[in-house]
Amino acid sequence: MKDLIVTTISKNYNWIDIKNWIVSLKNTSYNGDILVLAYNFPDKHEYIDKLNQLGVQVLTPKNTYRAEYDNDFIWHSGQATPSNANKLIHNVRLFHLWQYFTETQADLNYNRVIFTDGRDVIFQTNPSEWLNEFMTKDILVPSEGVLFKDEPWGANNVLSNYGPYVYEYILKDSYTCNVGTFACSAKLCKDLCLTLYLMSNNIGVADQTSFNVLTQTLLKDKCQWVDYNDLWALQIGTIVNDLDRYVKFENGIISSLKTNKPYCLVHQYDRVPKYKNYFDQNIN
Repeated sequence: MKDLIVTTISKNYNWIDIKNWIVSLKNTSYNGDILVLAYNFPDKHEYIDKLNQLGVQVLTPKNTYRAEYDNDFIWHSGQATPSNANKLIHNVRLFHLWQYFTETQADLNYNRVIFTDGRDVIFQTNPSEWLNEFMTKDILVPSEGVLFKDEPWGANNVLSNYGPYVYEYILKDSYTCNVGTFACSAKLCKDLCLTLYLMSNNIGVADQTSFNVLTQTLLKDKCQWVDYNDLWALQIGTIVNDLDRYVKFENGIISSLKTNKPYCLVHQYDRVPKYKNYFDQNIN
């Protein structure tokens, strides 16, 4: 069975960022399906046309979890509040993927679902090939290489969304893990997405914290943690000020200094101007 890669975009994104995601994936040998959840778009739009021409299935969700019509979803996390977090695309993308699988049973057609952010991820190698070789459990959990207690954004996100007890007892001494680059067996993905959404929809920007809580508790036995040395995903955000200790950038490829091999996915590449400039100009 083939894999499905899912990402999320908004009409507020720049095309060049979306292009970098889809074209970099197309430039690998990946031959599974691709699904894009596209928010705040009209039924006809040039971005959707371009994605369709590249063989991508695009969904334009226009309902909330309360079955209310909406085409004004919150796309910037800085605008999220407890009263509108149910419409934040970081959170609601999980609900709409669950809804799509529930209504179509499309998840039965796949081996795995690869779930990535859409604006700041590029692919360097075929993700299915990496997963075929190295994935051993139902959920692949990508570490950001830093403990919650040593990462101010992550610690504050836990405290503001779930409070001091969850922070102290569950997450403080565990590694922050990124929800924007995880993989999951298709048989588990639907229920995982719904649970993550329901944990997040009325508190704030909680998709990542919810993912960390769930994978450290109820689903821990089903999880396989990977870090920078495993070459699945480079998470630049938490190590951006110390990047030269981890990676090298030669001939347009970002590789591990330790293994001299390329990362499959590069996340948050836009936080490094020389990476952003290079990929904007050379991914075609």
